[in-house]
Amino acid sequence: MNGECKLADGHGSRRTGAFTADELLAFVQEARGNAITRGRVMAAVTRLEQYRRSARGAETVAVNLQLQWLRQVVDKKDLFARPEPYRHPFRPGGAPSLRRGLRTQVQKADGSVEVQVDGALSASEIAWLERLPKEPGQVSYADAQTLAGILNDFEVNNHRQSHPADDRLLRSVVAPIRHVYDLRAAEHEARSARTPLEDIPDGLTAAIAATTAADEERMRDNIKSQGLPVPAAASGDEFGMRASMAMRSALEQRRMAWEDEIDAADREVVRVREENVQRLAVTAP
Repeated sequence: MNGECKLADGHGSRRTGAFTADELLAFVQEARGNAITRGRVMAAVTRLEQYRRSARGAETVAVNLQLQWLRQVVDKKDLFARPEPYRHPFRPGGAPSLRRGLRTQVQKADGSVEVQVDGALSASEIAWLERLPKEPGQVSYADAQTLAGILNDFEVNNHRQSHPADDRLLRSVVAPIRHVYDLRAAEHEARSARTPLEDIPDGLTAAIAATTAADEERMRDNIKSQGLPVPAAASGDEFGMRASMAMRSALEQRRMAWEDEIDAADREVVRVREENVQRLAVTAP
């Protein structure tokens, strides 16, 4: 199946205005709250309702069945549920720095005044670092955010080079705490990956069968208009059988993709744990 899920952007097939069978099948594989949102499916419903006025013949049946199924999708809120992402304090955007540093006004040769910032750790910051729990897992999320903000300030404002001793102290404190949150984030993702697959609303197989029948009717009309021999039309049962086989294949691919996601999340947990073992081996006295 090579269809790209146009439901993700609210558009149907440019050729017919309705969704193709491949586009509908792609929805089955992507319906895990990734590219598809309830709002975009609602937009697709609105667009199909407008297109239905110009549909003719078998395509009218296909569009009606697509609309009937998409309205069920809109009502199935669980299909769009997304596990809350883990808010890692040490990852980009997790902790803006509130440090101001020691600011000194320096008069330049041209008479202008430049404010220079000394990013060294203050006595109060060093004392605070020393008061943090020795067990990394006991450091509060708020304290981890503060640490991340200080670390970010050192990196963004290049204090690492001007104050290497402070940088080493800071990183020696941060490393084991960051690992705790790395592991918590990885374990959160592993749990989220195990969220059971939501059931696809009924009616999609019928919509796919009708869509395929409409496509073949259009193809037969084109052949007829060219004065060429028209092949025999497939039966409704045949269209239904094709649609059922395609649905089974799409559901199987969806299940396999879900299992791959779980495996990848589990491997990340193992990687983070092994990384900490290596870190401890290097820092051990």
